[in-house]
Amino acid sequence: MNMDLILHEALGTATIGVIAISVLVLAEVLKRKTSLPTELTRKFAHIGSGMAVLLIPAFIDSSWTVLILAAGFAGLMFGTHVTGLLQGVHGVGRGVGGVLWYPVTAWLTFFLVFDVRHGEYLEYAIPILVLACADAMGAVVGKRWGRHRYEVVPGHFRSLEGSGAFFLVSLICIAVPLAVGLDVDPLRALAVGLLVSALSTAYESVSVHGLDNLLVPFGTLLFLDRYLTLSWTELGLQASLIAAIAATAFAIQWRRPATGGGAAAFVLSVYTVLILGGWAWLPPLAGLVATFIAYERLTPVPNKFAKVRYEMGTALIGLTVPVVLVLLHASFDDAGIQNALYIGYLASIACQAAVLAFVLPQHRSFRFGRIRRLVTVKDPWQHAPTPGKLVFAAIGATAALAVPFVAMRPEAAASAATLEISAVLVACAAGVAAFITLAATACARRACAACGNVTLHGMGCCHALDLGNGDTVSMRTLTFRKTYLVANSLAAVSAATVVAAWSM
Repeated sequence: MNMDLILHEALGTATIGVIAISVLVLAEVLKRKTSLPTELTRKFAHIGSGMAVLLIPAFIDSSWTVLILAAGFAGLMFGTHVTGLLQGVHGVGRGVGGVLWYPVTAWLTFFLVFDVRHGEYLEYAIPILVLACADAMGAVVGKRWGRHRYEVVPGHFRSLEGSGAFFLVSLICIAVPLAVGLDVDPLRALAVGLLVSALSTAYESVSVHGLDNLLVPFGTLLFLDRYLTLSWTELGLQASLIAAIAATAFAIQWRRPATGGGAAAFVLSVYTVLILGGWAWLPPLAGLVATFIAYERLTPVPNKFAKVRYEMGTALIGLTVPVVLVLLHASFDDAGIQNALYIGYLASIACQAAVLAFVLPQHRSFRFGRIRRLVTVKDPWQHAPTPGKLVFAAIGATAALAVPFVAMRPEAAASAATLEISAVLVACAAGVAAFITLAATACARRACAACGNVTLHGMGCCHALDLGNGDTVSMRTLTFRKTYLVANSLAAVSAATVVAAWSM
């Protein structure tokens, strides 16, 4: 490599690093020397770090350099979290997820815009501006003036005031650069900005555990790219489609308890999959939704407990991996990578449906008591695998896989289809095995004080609300959401890796 280029990248890395660290140090000083609440110092660091990320293309040319910088920053944030330093950032008690997603997002946005899409600077800047400014403003307004709250998941709330502030700031961050920097007609820039801002606000409203730092910028980047090429009629159709999906979500949860985040997650997932993926991506998601609906109907519990269960990793956390895979699929033009991501998507969906079906008969409220006694065990550990429960898991996976392989991919060659099916099935089995293994560990198991059954943190038992609350436990505790997320992530990554490696 040219020595001048190496020197340029090293100086750029040092410059961005100094700026970012200076912002963190200043946030810590403000925390210790003033009476400002931690939420404000954290958002100061959030905005300042965003400004540093905006400057990256001015000082650094290589995505590899940005990756090294992002890894170093992530290591710094994790280390300060573990050691208790930088309380101006970590002192809000929300875990380390959000601050770790931030550098990952910076690198991926840089890589996608400049290396994959060969785009302009404003294509990179707009998603980062939305993340840095709109997210911070929404949090500050919601904390200070939020009066009309809505529940995302049990224990996590947003406010209409905060979401409104996020929407307005994101609209400015999108419409103004489009009209001024990219010479888009102002009226069209406003229309596109309204749609993208609405979707970005929805992504932010359902993101917990810091996932907004990942989903908001990617959603902004990809939907902005799609909408700029649409006619006025097509933009109107997109708005109508969003309204139709929202009506479907309302019909599904009619007279059923659900968090606001669960309903919004359903709308966003279906719309994202349909628009960015296409019709071939929709049947597997529909199969997963059908599996979840069956899970809810076959294990009836009082409304307040069903509301906790609705959030139990399926409505939000479970849909994160498929949505991210669709976002990545829309970011690449290479057919081999796109196919590998689609197979990973199928494996993730199949694993989720299999896990839901696996745990279905072990609930004490399962409608078919005779089947429950036949397929489960008398052991107090509720997640013990049995042949009957594995059959349930296989049925759940089949429901999610049958339509896409039989009807949606007839053009695939026989050998390729065999490889894809094998990769999905093996990856799905590996994900279910990982779920069972993690559920058996000491940091995941929890005994119900009422009946003695041993189940996962976050899984309701004997209608005990405290077992459904997975957010009050320590970061090291494995809840249902964490094991569910790890299982379907493992399935997705392993299936996509096998198919990608085979196609090279």
